[in-house]
Amino acid sequence: MTEEIFSITNKVFVITGASKGIGLSVARACSVNGANLIIISRHENELKCAVNFLDGVKHLYYELDIGDLRAVKLFYEFIKIYNLFFNSLNWKRLFKEFTSWKWCKRSS
Repeated sequence: MTEEIFSITNKVFVITGASKGIGLSVARACSVNGANLIIISRHENELKCAVNFLDGVKHLYYELDIGDLRAVKLFYEFIKIYNLFFNSLNWKRLFKEFTSWKWCKRSS
């Protein structure tokens, strides 16, 4: 019962700063446990390498500077976010903006 409640199998996670370091470690842990990932970073070449490091096949990468709020809003319009792991220096500012957007409060 507990395993089902906390299972991340086939759940979609968006992880920022995922091309290296803590973000890549979190992405790796999620992929090992069956999650489908969208990994984000400003460094496309590093993302290409990182996505090949993950278990499973249902992973995407997206080059994005999360400091650019317009770009983040456009990105959000194209995906349905269930789980988001902020791993960047700008996370406090972005989180404040992100949670204040009316379109972010829709139910999934």
